[in-house]
Formats: sequence, C-alpha cells, structure tokens
Amino acid sequence: MNSYLKPNKLIGAVVLLGVLSLIFFVGGCGQKKEPQPPVNAEINQAINVLYKQAGQAASVEKQTILGKHFQPQANSWKVVACTNLLLTNGTNHTDCNDSFELYPLDTGKWIISGNINGTYRWLEVQHK
Repeated sequence: MNSYLKPNKLIGAVVLLGVLSLIFFVGGCGQKKEPQPPVNAEINQAINVLYKQAGQAASVEKQTILGKHFQPQANSWKVVACTNLLLTNGTNHTDCNDSFELYPLDTGKWIISGNINGTYRWLEVQHK
C-alpha cells in the first residue's frame, strides 16, 4: 500500500489543511480592515481650504477627486484630486495633485496632508 494513502496520514493531512484554511480565511491573514474615509464632499472642502491657506488661490472654482487608494502599511488613503483655481492674479489654473493622504486618528477624526507649491500642509477633515 502506498504510504500517501494510509488512513492516519490522510486524516492528519485533512485536519491540517482544515486548520490552515480556517486560520487563513477567518483570520484574514493579519490584514487590517480598511477604515472608511470621509465622503468626497468633505475631502474636497478640506483640499479647498489647504489651497486657500497656501495663498495659491483667491477661490476654488471646482474640485474633482479622481480616486482614492487604501495603503494598508500606512493605514491611510492616497487621494488624487484636480482643482480648478482662480489665482490671486485673476487667471484660471488647474492643478492635479497626487500627494494628498487621509489618516484616521484614534479619536475618530481624520487628517488630510499634502504638498502644495512644495510646502507640506495638513488639516483636520470636517467629518460627520
């Protein structure tokens, strides 16, 4: 009889496979569940404030979030956004920026950070 087909080894292999499957599927392989970020309107408002604080814009005409990507190693969301600005000199300009990141705090609040004109900025996102 082939040693791979012995009942004791077969039962042991099935039990081991079952235990490993249970750990893998129930435990989720140790991956963090991604926190739900603020809605796009709240993120847009925060980015608008960052641009105004940077002194780059007299006003923000339109903001579009192109997308968000969860980064499990940092427990944060990468945000790519394009902003139509009315500059302080009266001209219009569109700025697309991929440096924004959203971070959840242990208090339940969210922080957005990013670089505008080469300067690092951050702000609390007004989140309901």
